[in-house]
This record gives sequence, structure tokens and C-alpha cells, in this order.
Amino acid sequence: MRTAGELRRWIGIVALACLAAGVAVGWSLPRVHAAMFPDAGSDPWLERFRTDYGLRAEQVRLIRTVLHDRRMKLIDVYTRSATTPEQDEEIRAIRRQADDRIKAVLDPAQLARYTKSHESGGPGSGAARSSPPNK
Repeated sequence: MRTAGELRRWIGIVALACLAAGVAVGWSLPRVHAAMFPDAGSDPWLERFRTDYGLRAEQVRLIRTVLHDRRMKLIDVYTRSATTPEQDEEIRAIRRQADDRIKAVLDPAQLARYTKSHESGGPGSGAARSSPPNK
């Protein structure tokens, strides 16, 4: 028969093993999923943006990263508490920073179309648009 000390030690070892397994799965699962399903993170806005502006694969990759970063930052702001005027300004700043990063990825012709479209309610402006920008 085991003593109470041995039992506590075994429970501790099993708990530690479960924690380690959970950390390993949590760390690797997103990478495995991304490798198995490369388009699973497809964003309809990004696909329309890619088509409208003729983005190269590298530009799509960089903009997808910008959008992911923006999404994570906005989720952080939204989950803190009820929205305050300070949080509203933080949200606007996050969106401006993401917009600036997207502009940095575009070539001059794409940037000109983006700026024109952005001013008239194109992708990224938050307004709906019925037709693609002039190419």
C-alpha cells in the first residue's frame, strides 16, 4: 500500500505531465493546422483586396500578417472592459497603424488606387463599395 506522500508525488507527476502535454499541443496545433490547411485563414476582404489591386503572393502574406496583428490587438482592447473614449482612440490608432503598414506593402500604382478607393469607401475604409477601383 502506498503512503500519502507517495500518492501526492504521483498526483504531482501526472498533473505536471498533463500540463506539459497541453502546452505542447497548444504550441504546435496552430502550426500543424496551418500546414495542413494553408487557406483556412482566408479572409474574404483580403481576397477581394488581392483581386482588386493585383497583389503578389508576398504582398498577400505581409498584409495577412498585418490583418492578424490588427485583429489580435483589437480583440485585446475589446475584451478588457466596456469601451471608453480612451479605448475608442486606441482602436482608431490600431486601425491607422495597420493602414500605414498595408500602404508600405503596396507598390506606387497600387498605393495610388488604394488611396483613391480608401477615400471613396473602398477596402479598408469601413464602407461598402459596389464596384472595384479603376485599374
